Amino acid sequence: MGYRFPKTKYRVSSLTDPSKMRFQIQPAQEELTFLNEHNIKAGTFPASRRGEALLYDFHYSDISADLDIGAPDYVPLTTDPNAMRIPDSGEWVALTGLTQTWVGGEDRIWAIGWAQYGLVTTGSLTNFSVAGTTLTIPRVQFCLRVNGAIIPESITGTERPDEPSTFLAIPNEPVAKLASAFVTLDQRKTAGTGALGWHVRAARVQSVVSVPQGEVTVEFCARRVAPNDAQTSIGEIQPLYVFSRKACVIQMKRSGSGAFPDASLPPLTYPDDADSLSYATVYTSVLEPMKDTINALLPGNIQMWGLRREHIPTGGQVQEVKQSTQTSGDTTAIKYPGYGSDGDVTAGDWAEVQDALGNNLRVDGPWDYTQDPAFVLILANVAFTKASTTTGPRAEVYGVYALAGEFSSGTPFKDAGAEGFTNNPNVLPIAGAGLANRDCDGDVPLLMFYDFRTAPPADVVEFYRVIATWDGPGATGANTWDRGSIQVFHFRP
Repeated sequence: MGYRFPKTKYRVSSLTDPSKMRFQIQPAQEELTFLNEHNIKAGTFPASRRGEALLYDFHYSDISADLDIGAPDYVPLTTDPNAMRIPDSGEWVALTGLTQTWVGGEDRIWAIGWAQYGLVTTGSLTNFSVAGTTLTIPRVQFCLRVNGAIIPESITGTERPDEPSTFLAIPNEPVAKLASAFVTLDQRKTAGTGALGWHVRAARVQSVVSVPQGEVTVEFCARRVAPNDAQTSIGEIQPLYVFSRKACVIQMKRSGSGAFPDASLPPLTYPDDADSLSYATVYTSVLEPMKDTINALLPGNIQMWGLRREHIPTGGQVQEVKQSTQTSGDTTAIKYPGYGSDGDVTAGDWAEVQDALGNNLRVDGPWDYTQDPAFVLILANVAFTKASTTTGPRAEVYGVYALAGEFSSGTPFKDAGAEGFTNNPNVLPIAGAGLANRDCDGDVPLLMFYDFRTAPPADVVEFYRVIATWDGPGATGANTWDRGSIQVFHFRP
C-alpha cells in the first residue's frame, strides 16, 4: 500500500478538477517505480514461490567408485572406471565429474567438496611401507577453485606442503638400527608432512565466498606435491587415485542474474483542463494503466534491498537443522560387507556408531518428503582412533564409516559413494613385542546430499545415522572411534 496519502478526498458532491485528479494519482504512480517494505505487506509471496529458488539454489554432483580393497594385499585397486588418477606433475587438476557452472547474480556461495583417495601400490611394492620415503606416500592436497582462482583458505595442508616434521620432535621410544623389525621414527627424516600422507583417507573442504554476476564455475581440485627427500628420490613412484567424490554448491542469492530490468511504468494520460471527464479519460487513460502495472510488476519496480525477511514465504527456505554429537566412543568387530551394501545394521552388516553408553549417532525424523519436499544436506565427522586385526599389525587395516538412514518400514538405505575409508598407518614398535597398531586419532569427514524436491522417496524417512565397520586381512579385527557428530540440513524447495 502507498504511504503518501492524497491531499484531497473525493466525494459524490465534489466538483471535478483535473489538477486535483493528478494530485490523487501521481503519488501512486511514482511509488510504483520505488517499491519497498512500506508498500508490500508481510507474507505477500506464497509458499509456492519457493520453487523459484527465492533464496537458495543448489548445484551438485557425485561420483561413486569402489576402492576394491581385498585379499591378498588389501590395498586399493583401479578396477572401477570412475577412479581418477591424480597426476604426479604437481599442478592443480579438477576432479572429473564435479565441476558446477551456472549464471547468477552477485551472490555468496557455500561450496563443499569431499573425496576418498587411495594410494595404489605397483611394481615391487605390494603393501604400505610405514618407513617409506615421499615416493611411497600420497602427498596430496585438495582445494576449491572458483572462476579459475584457487580459494587459499580451502587448501588442505600447510603453505609449504613439502615441509618436514618439526625439528626435535623425537619419539619417546627410538628404534635401534639393528632391530629385526626396523621402522624409522626419527621425525627429522619424515618429509612431506605439509600434505596428506595417510595412504587411504577421506577429505572434505568447504568455503563461503562471494562471486560476481554472470557465469560462475566452481571446481573441486587436487594436486600431488613433488617428493622432497632428494637423497631417496630414485625409485618407484606409487600412483594416487581419487575414488568416490562429491561437490555441493549452495548459491545464496543476493541479486538477480543478468542486467537489472527497468521498472514497468504505467502509461498514463492525464486529462487537461479543457478536456471533458468521461469513462475514457478517467478509467481507460488513467486508472486501467495503473491497475495493469500493479498486476504485472517487474523486479525493477522494487528497490534494491527493498524487501525484508517478513516478505518471503512463511518460514523461509531453511526448513530444519538438526544435530547430534557424542563425546565418547566405542568399537565394532563387524567386518566390511562389501561395496554397494544397503547399510543394514540389524543383520550385522554394519554397526551403528555409538558412544560409551550405547547412544547411537543419528538424527531422528520422521520426514515425509512427498508432503514436504526438501533438499537434504548431511555432514558428519567421526574421531577415528585405530583399526586393528589379530593377524598382526599392518597399515592395510581400515576403519570404514558411512552415512545411511532407515525408512519407517524398517528398510535401510545407503549410498555407496557415502563411505569413508581410513587406513591405520600408525604402526609403532613395543619394546620386546615387535610391532603394534597404535592410536591414530584422525578425523573421518563424511558428506551426503539428497535432492528430494522433485523425486522424493515413497516411504517416510525415520532417521539418518553414521555406521561403521572394519576391513583388512583375516576374519577378526576391530574399528575403534572416540567421538562424533552429525548435522542434517533441510532446505525447502
